[in-house]
Amino acid sequence: MEDVLKSQSNFKDKGRSNCSLLLFGDGDGGGGPHREMLERLTRMEDFDGLPKVTLSTCEKFYQHLRNEESSDLLMTWSGELYLELHNGTYTNMAENKLYNR
Repeated sequence: MEDVLKSQSNFKDKGRSNCSLLLFGDGDGGGGPHREMLERLTRMEDFDGLPKVTLSTCEKFYQHLRNEESSDLLMTWSGELYLELHNGTYTNMAENKLYNR
C-alpha cells in the first residue's frame, strides 16, 4: 500500500489528469504479479482514503487518457527514459529500448 501512496505523491500530472498508471509484478523480467498482489489490488479497489484503483491494460489506460478533455495538457517525455531505480542496469533487448525511445 505504501507504493500506491508514494506514487500518488510523486504524480507529476496532478491537476492535468485524474488517473495514473501503476505497473506492478515480480521483478524486471516480466514475471507478472503474484496472487497476493492481485488479492491486495482487489481489496484496494474501493478503499476509503486511497485513490481509486482499477485493474486494466496499458492499452485501455492510454485510450482513456486520449479521451480525457485535458489530454493536451499532459506532460510529455523526449529522449531516453531514465528510471532512477534502475540506474546502471543493462539489457540484452536493444530492440525494446529502441522502441521505447
